[in-house]
Amino acid sequence: MLKKGQDYLIKWNRTGDFADVAIWYATDGVTFDKLIKDQTPAAIKQYLWTNIANTPSPNVVIKVMDYNDPDTLSLSAPIAIQSTLDITAPDDGEVWPVSSSQDFTWTTDGTTLMVKLQYATNGGGSGGNWVTIPGADNLNNAGVVCGSLKCSSFSWAIPNAISDTAKVRVVDNADTDNWNESGANFKIRADITVTSPNGNADPNLSEKWTVGDTANKIKWSYSGTIDTVKIQYSVNGAAYADIPGAVNIPASTGTAGWTWAIPNNISSQVKVKVINEADATSVYDYSDYNFTIQGKLDFSPQLPEAGDEIWYVNDGKTIAWTK
Repeated sequence: MLKKGQDYLIKWNRTGDFADVAIWYATDGVTFDKLIKDQTPAAIKQYLWTNIANTPSPNVVIKVMDYNDPDTLSLSAPIAIQSTLDITAPDDGEVWPVSSSQDFTWTTDGTTLMVKLQYATNGGGSGGNWVTIPGADNLNNAGVVCGSLKCSSFSWAIPNAISDTAKVRVVDNADTDNWNESGANFKIRADITVTSPNGNADPNLSEKWTVGDTANKIKWSYSGTIDTVKIQYSVNGAAYADIPGAVNIPASTGTAGWTWAIPNNISSQVKVKVINEADATSVYDYSDYNFTIQGKLDFSPQLPEAGDEIWYVNDGKTIAWTK
């Protein structure tokens, strides 16, 4: 295949003693109306075709003929002249969460009118399990001018196709052998978002959870395939530690929430972290801001006691409490 703007060395053999040849090409395989060189010595047996014109076609045929006898000629096998397509994103190991909206971008050097966009989860290439992105099967490739190129973009809602070896490609619809894929694998990841406790930028408005209580629940949302999660917490900026019993929790529990018996770790700097057990190093989220674990005091017995609702001046009373 040939690319617009590149050079190509045309070679031929000669039988007979004729001086010069002319070189033409056809983009439909039969109509030789595009001149490469009007006259060049036949004995040289080659000609460097420089800066190939922007005449894309999958059915280009080159004709070399005797300058003085057009019936003495040779035709090449069909060859393609193609634009140059180049993926610019994702192209460098990006990590894109399921359901997020990402800009799939590419450039075009030359003419390609319509394209389709595809993704693969097995490393791509000629053996890629390519899937056409919904809504991107026949895109107008007009783009916008950026220097000598055209730049194009498509907003892609990332599918639930978890992979460490994902690639995308842009394909010329008029010549499906003309395509370009990401220069490197990128990752499609599930995503978790902690929704409670999530703290507040203003500490005075942050949640306060009380030691021993079970009324408040840890909640989260997620996108993509996640089977189970585990939950950890951190106090005073220390490393996250496992919450006892908070392992192998079905991810779907996050909507209703997981009940946590609040431990005796009083602090105004507490965060929780929810982790995908199948991908613990990459898929997790924690509280946006600190929340508070506070203690609890109760009168013991409750005051006032039954039958002792009226207290008189100068009487002595014992006040007791538990914590």
